[in-house]
Amino acid sequence: MKQGLKHMLFLLCASYVLVCVIFFVMEPAFAANLNCSFSGGTVVNFANYDPLNTSPLTTSGTITVSCKGFGRRIYLLTISLGQSPNTSAFNPRAMIGATYGDLLDYNIYLDPAMTLIWGDGTNGTFQAQTIVFGPRSAKIPYYGKIPPNQDVYGGETFTDTLTATLFY
Repeated sequence: MKQGLKHMLFLLCASYVLVCVIFFVMEPAFAANLNCSFSGGTVVNFANYDPLNTSPLTTSGTITVSCKGFGRRIYLLTISLGQSPNTSAFNPRAMIGATYGDLLDYNIYLDPAMTLIWGDGTNGTFQAQTIVFGPRSAKIPYYGKIPPNQDVYGGETFTDTLTATLFY
């Protein structure tokens, strides 16, 4: 497997009024010679988080991996733990409140049933893996969930930043 790297930062933010995911793409200087790239393309809105709601808050989105040239590319896409204070495991990840420092648990999954935690392949997490036959692109769906009944301040804004890395 030819190994290349691309990085993407996920900035996750949440508040009582709005929860969103914003994608930023960072490409290292050597990436200009590589044949594959990826992008998030959209803002994913968790909608309103209500600490008194008994149902989890869910959302979904897509990352697109595009390859130039001909042939087959197998790639892995991983995402980091983020800034969560739970430094030894990915379950749960936590967004940190900007004003009061409350923690809002959440996670990102690779399957609609939200059982396969997307991470770096360690601590029970899974990497996104697929094959792209160039020149084409492939979409990787992901799913986010904030568990219900968390004891957080309703007006707080929560953030976390994840780094995605593409290996091909």
